[in-house]
Amino acid sequence: MLQIKSFKISEGKTMSEFLKKNILHGKSSILISEGMLAIPYEDGEAPNNDQLILQVMEDKNMMKDQLVPIIHSQKVLEKTIEGITKQIEALDEKANVKTGDKKADYTNEQECKKEIKRLENVRAQSDNQRIMNQAEITRIMINLDVYDETIAFLKAEK
Repeated sequence: MLQIKSFKISEGKTMSEFLKKNILHGKSSILISEGMLAIPYEDGEAPNNDQLILQVMEDKNMMKDQLVPIIHSQKVLEKTIEGITKQIEALDEKANVKTGDKKADYTNEQECKKEIKRLENVRAQSDNQRIMNQAEITRIMINLDVYDETIAFLKAEK
């Protein structure tokens, strides 16, 4: 469990002896203020219930933060798919326009079909990514529910 030990800056030898016997807490930094050093260290004790609740809440917040870019990506993909669909529809109409010049009409139709095929591939890839994102959103939401259950359980144990 995280503990704090304070020393005067002039107590270098005492601090060195302390650090030989104690492990610095990995997530913390040594603080210096008004001629004093505060050293966070691990005492080897398991965290108490309140600390466990805080840790789970911190983990939950980090998990929530992961949602933001995925949700943004979903919106971008939806707009991308919508735009591609409109392009495909426009190309499909263009491919069916006949000018009377069989060779030009055939060339136009083939070029449009080729571009439609490419765009359909891009749309399919975008849609696959959208599905993968939705699965990730679902996974994170389940995690958040489990964090809430864990917090409720820990609070009930108090």
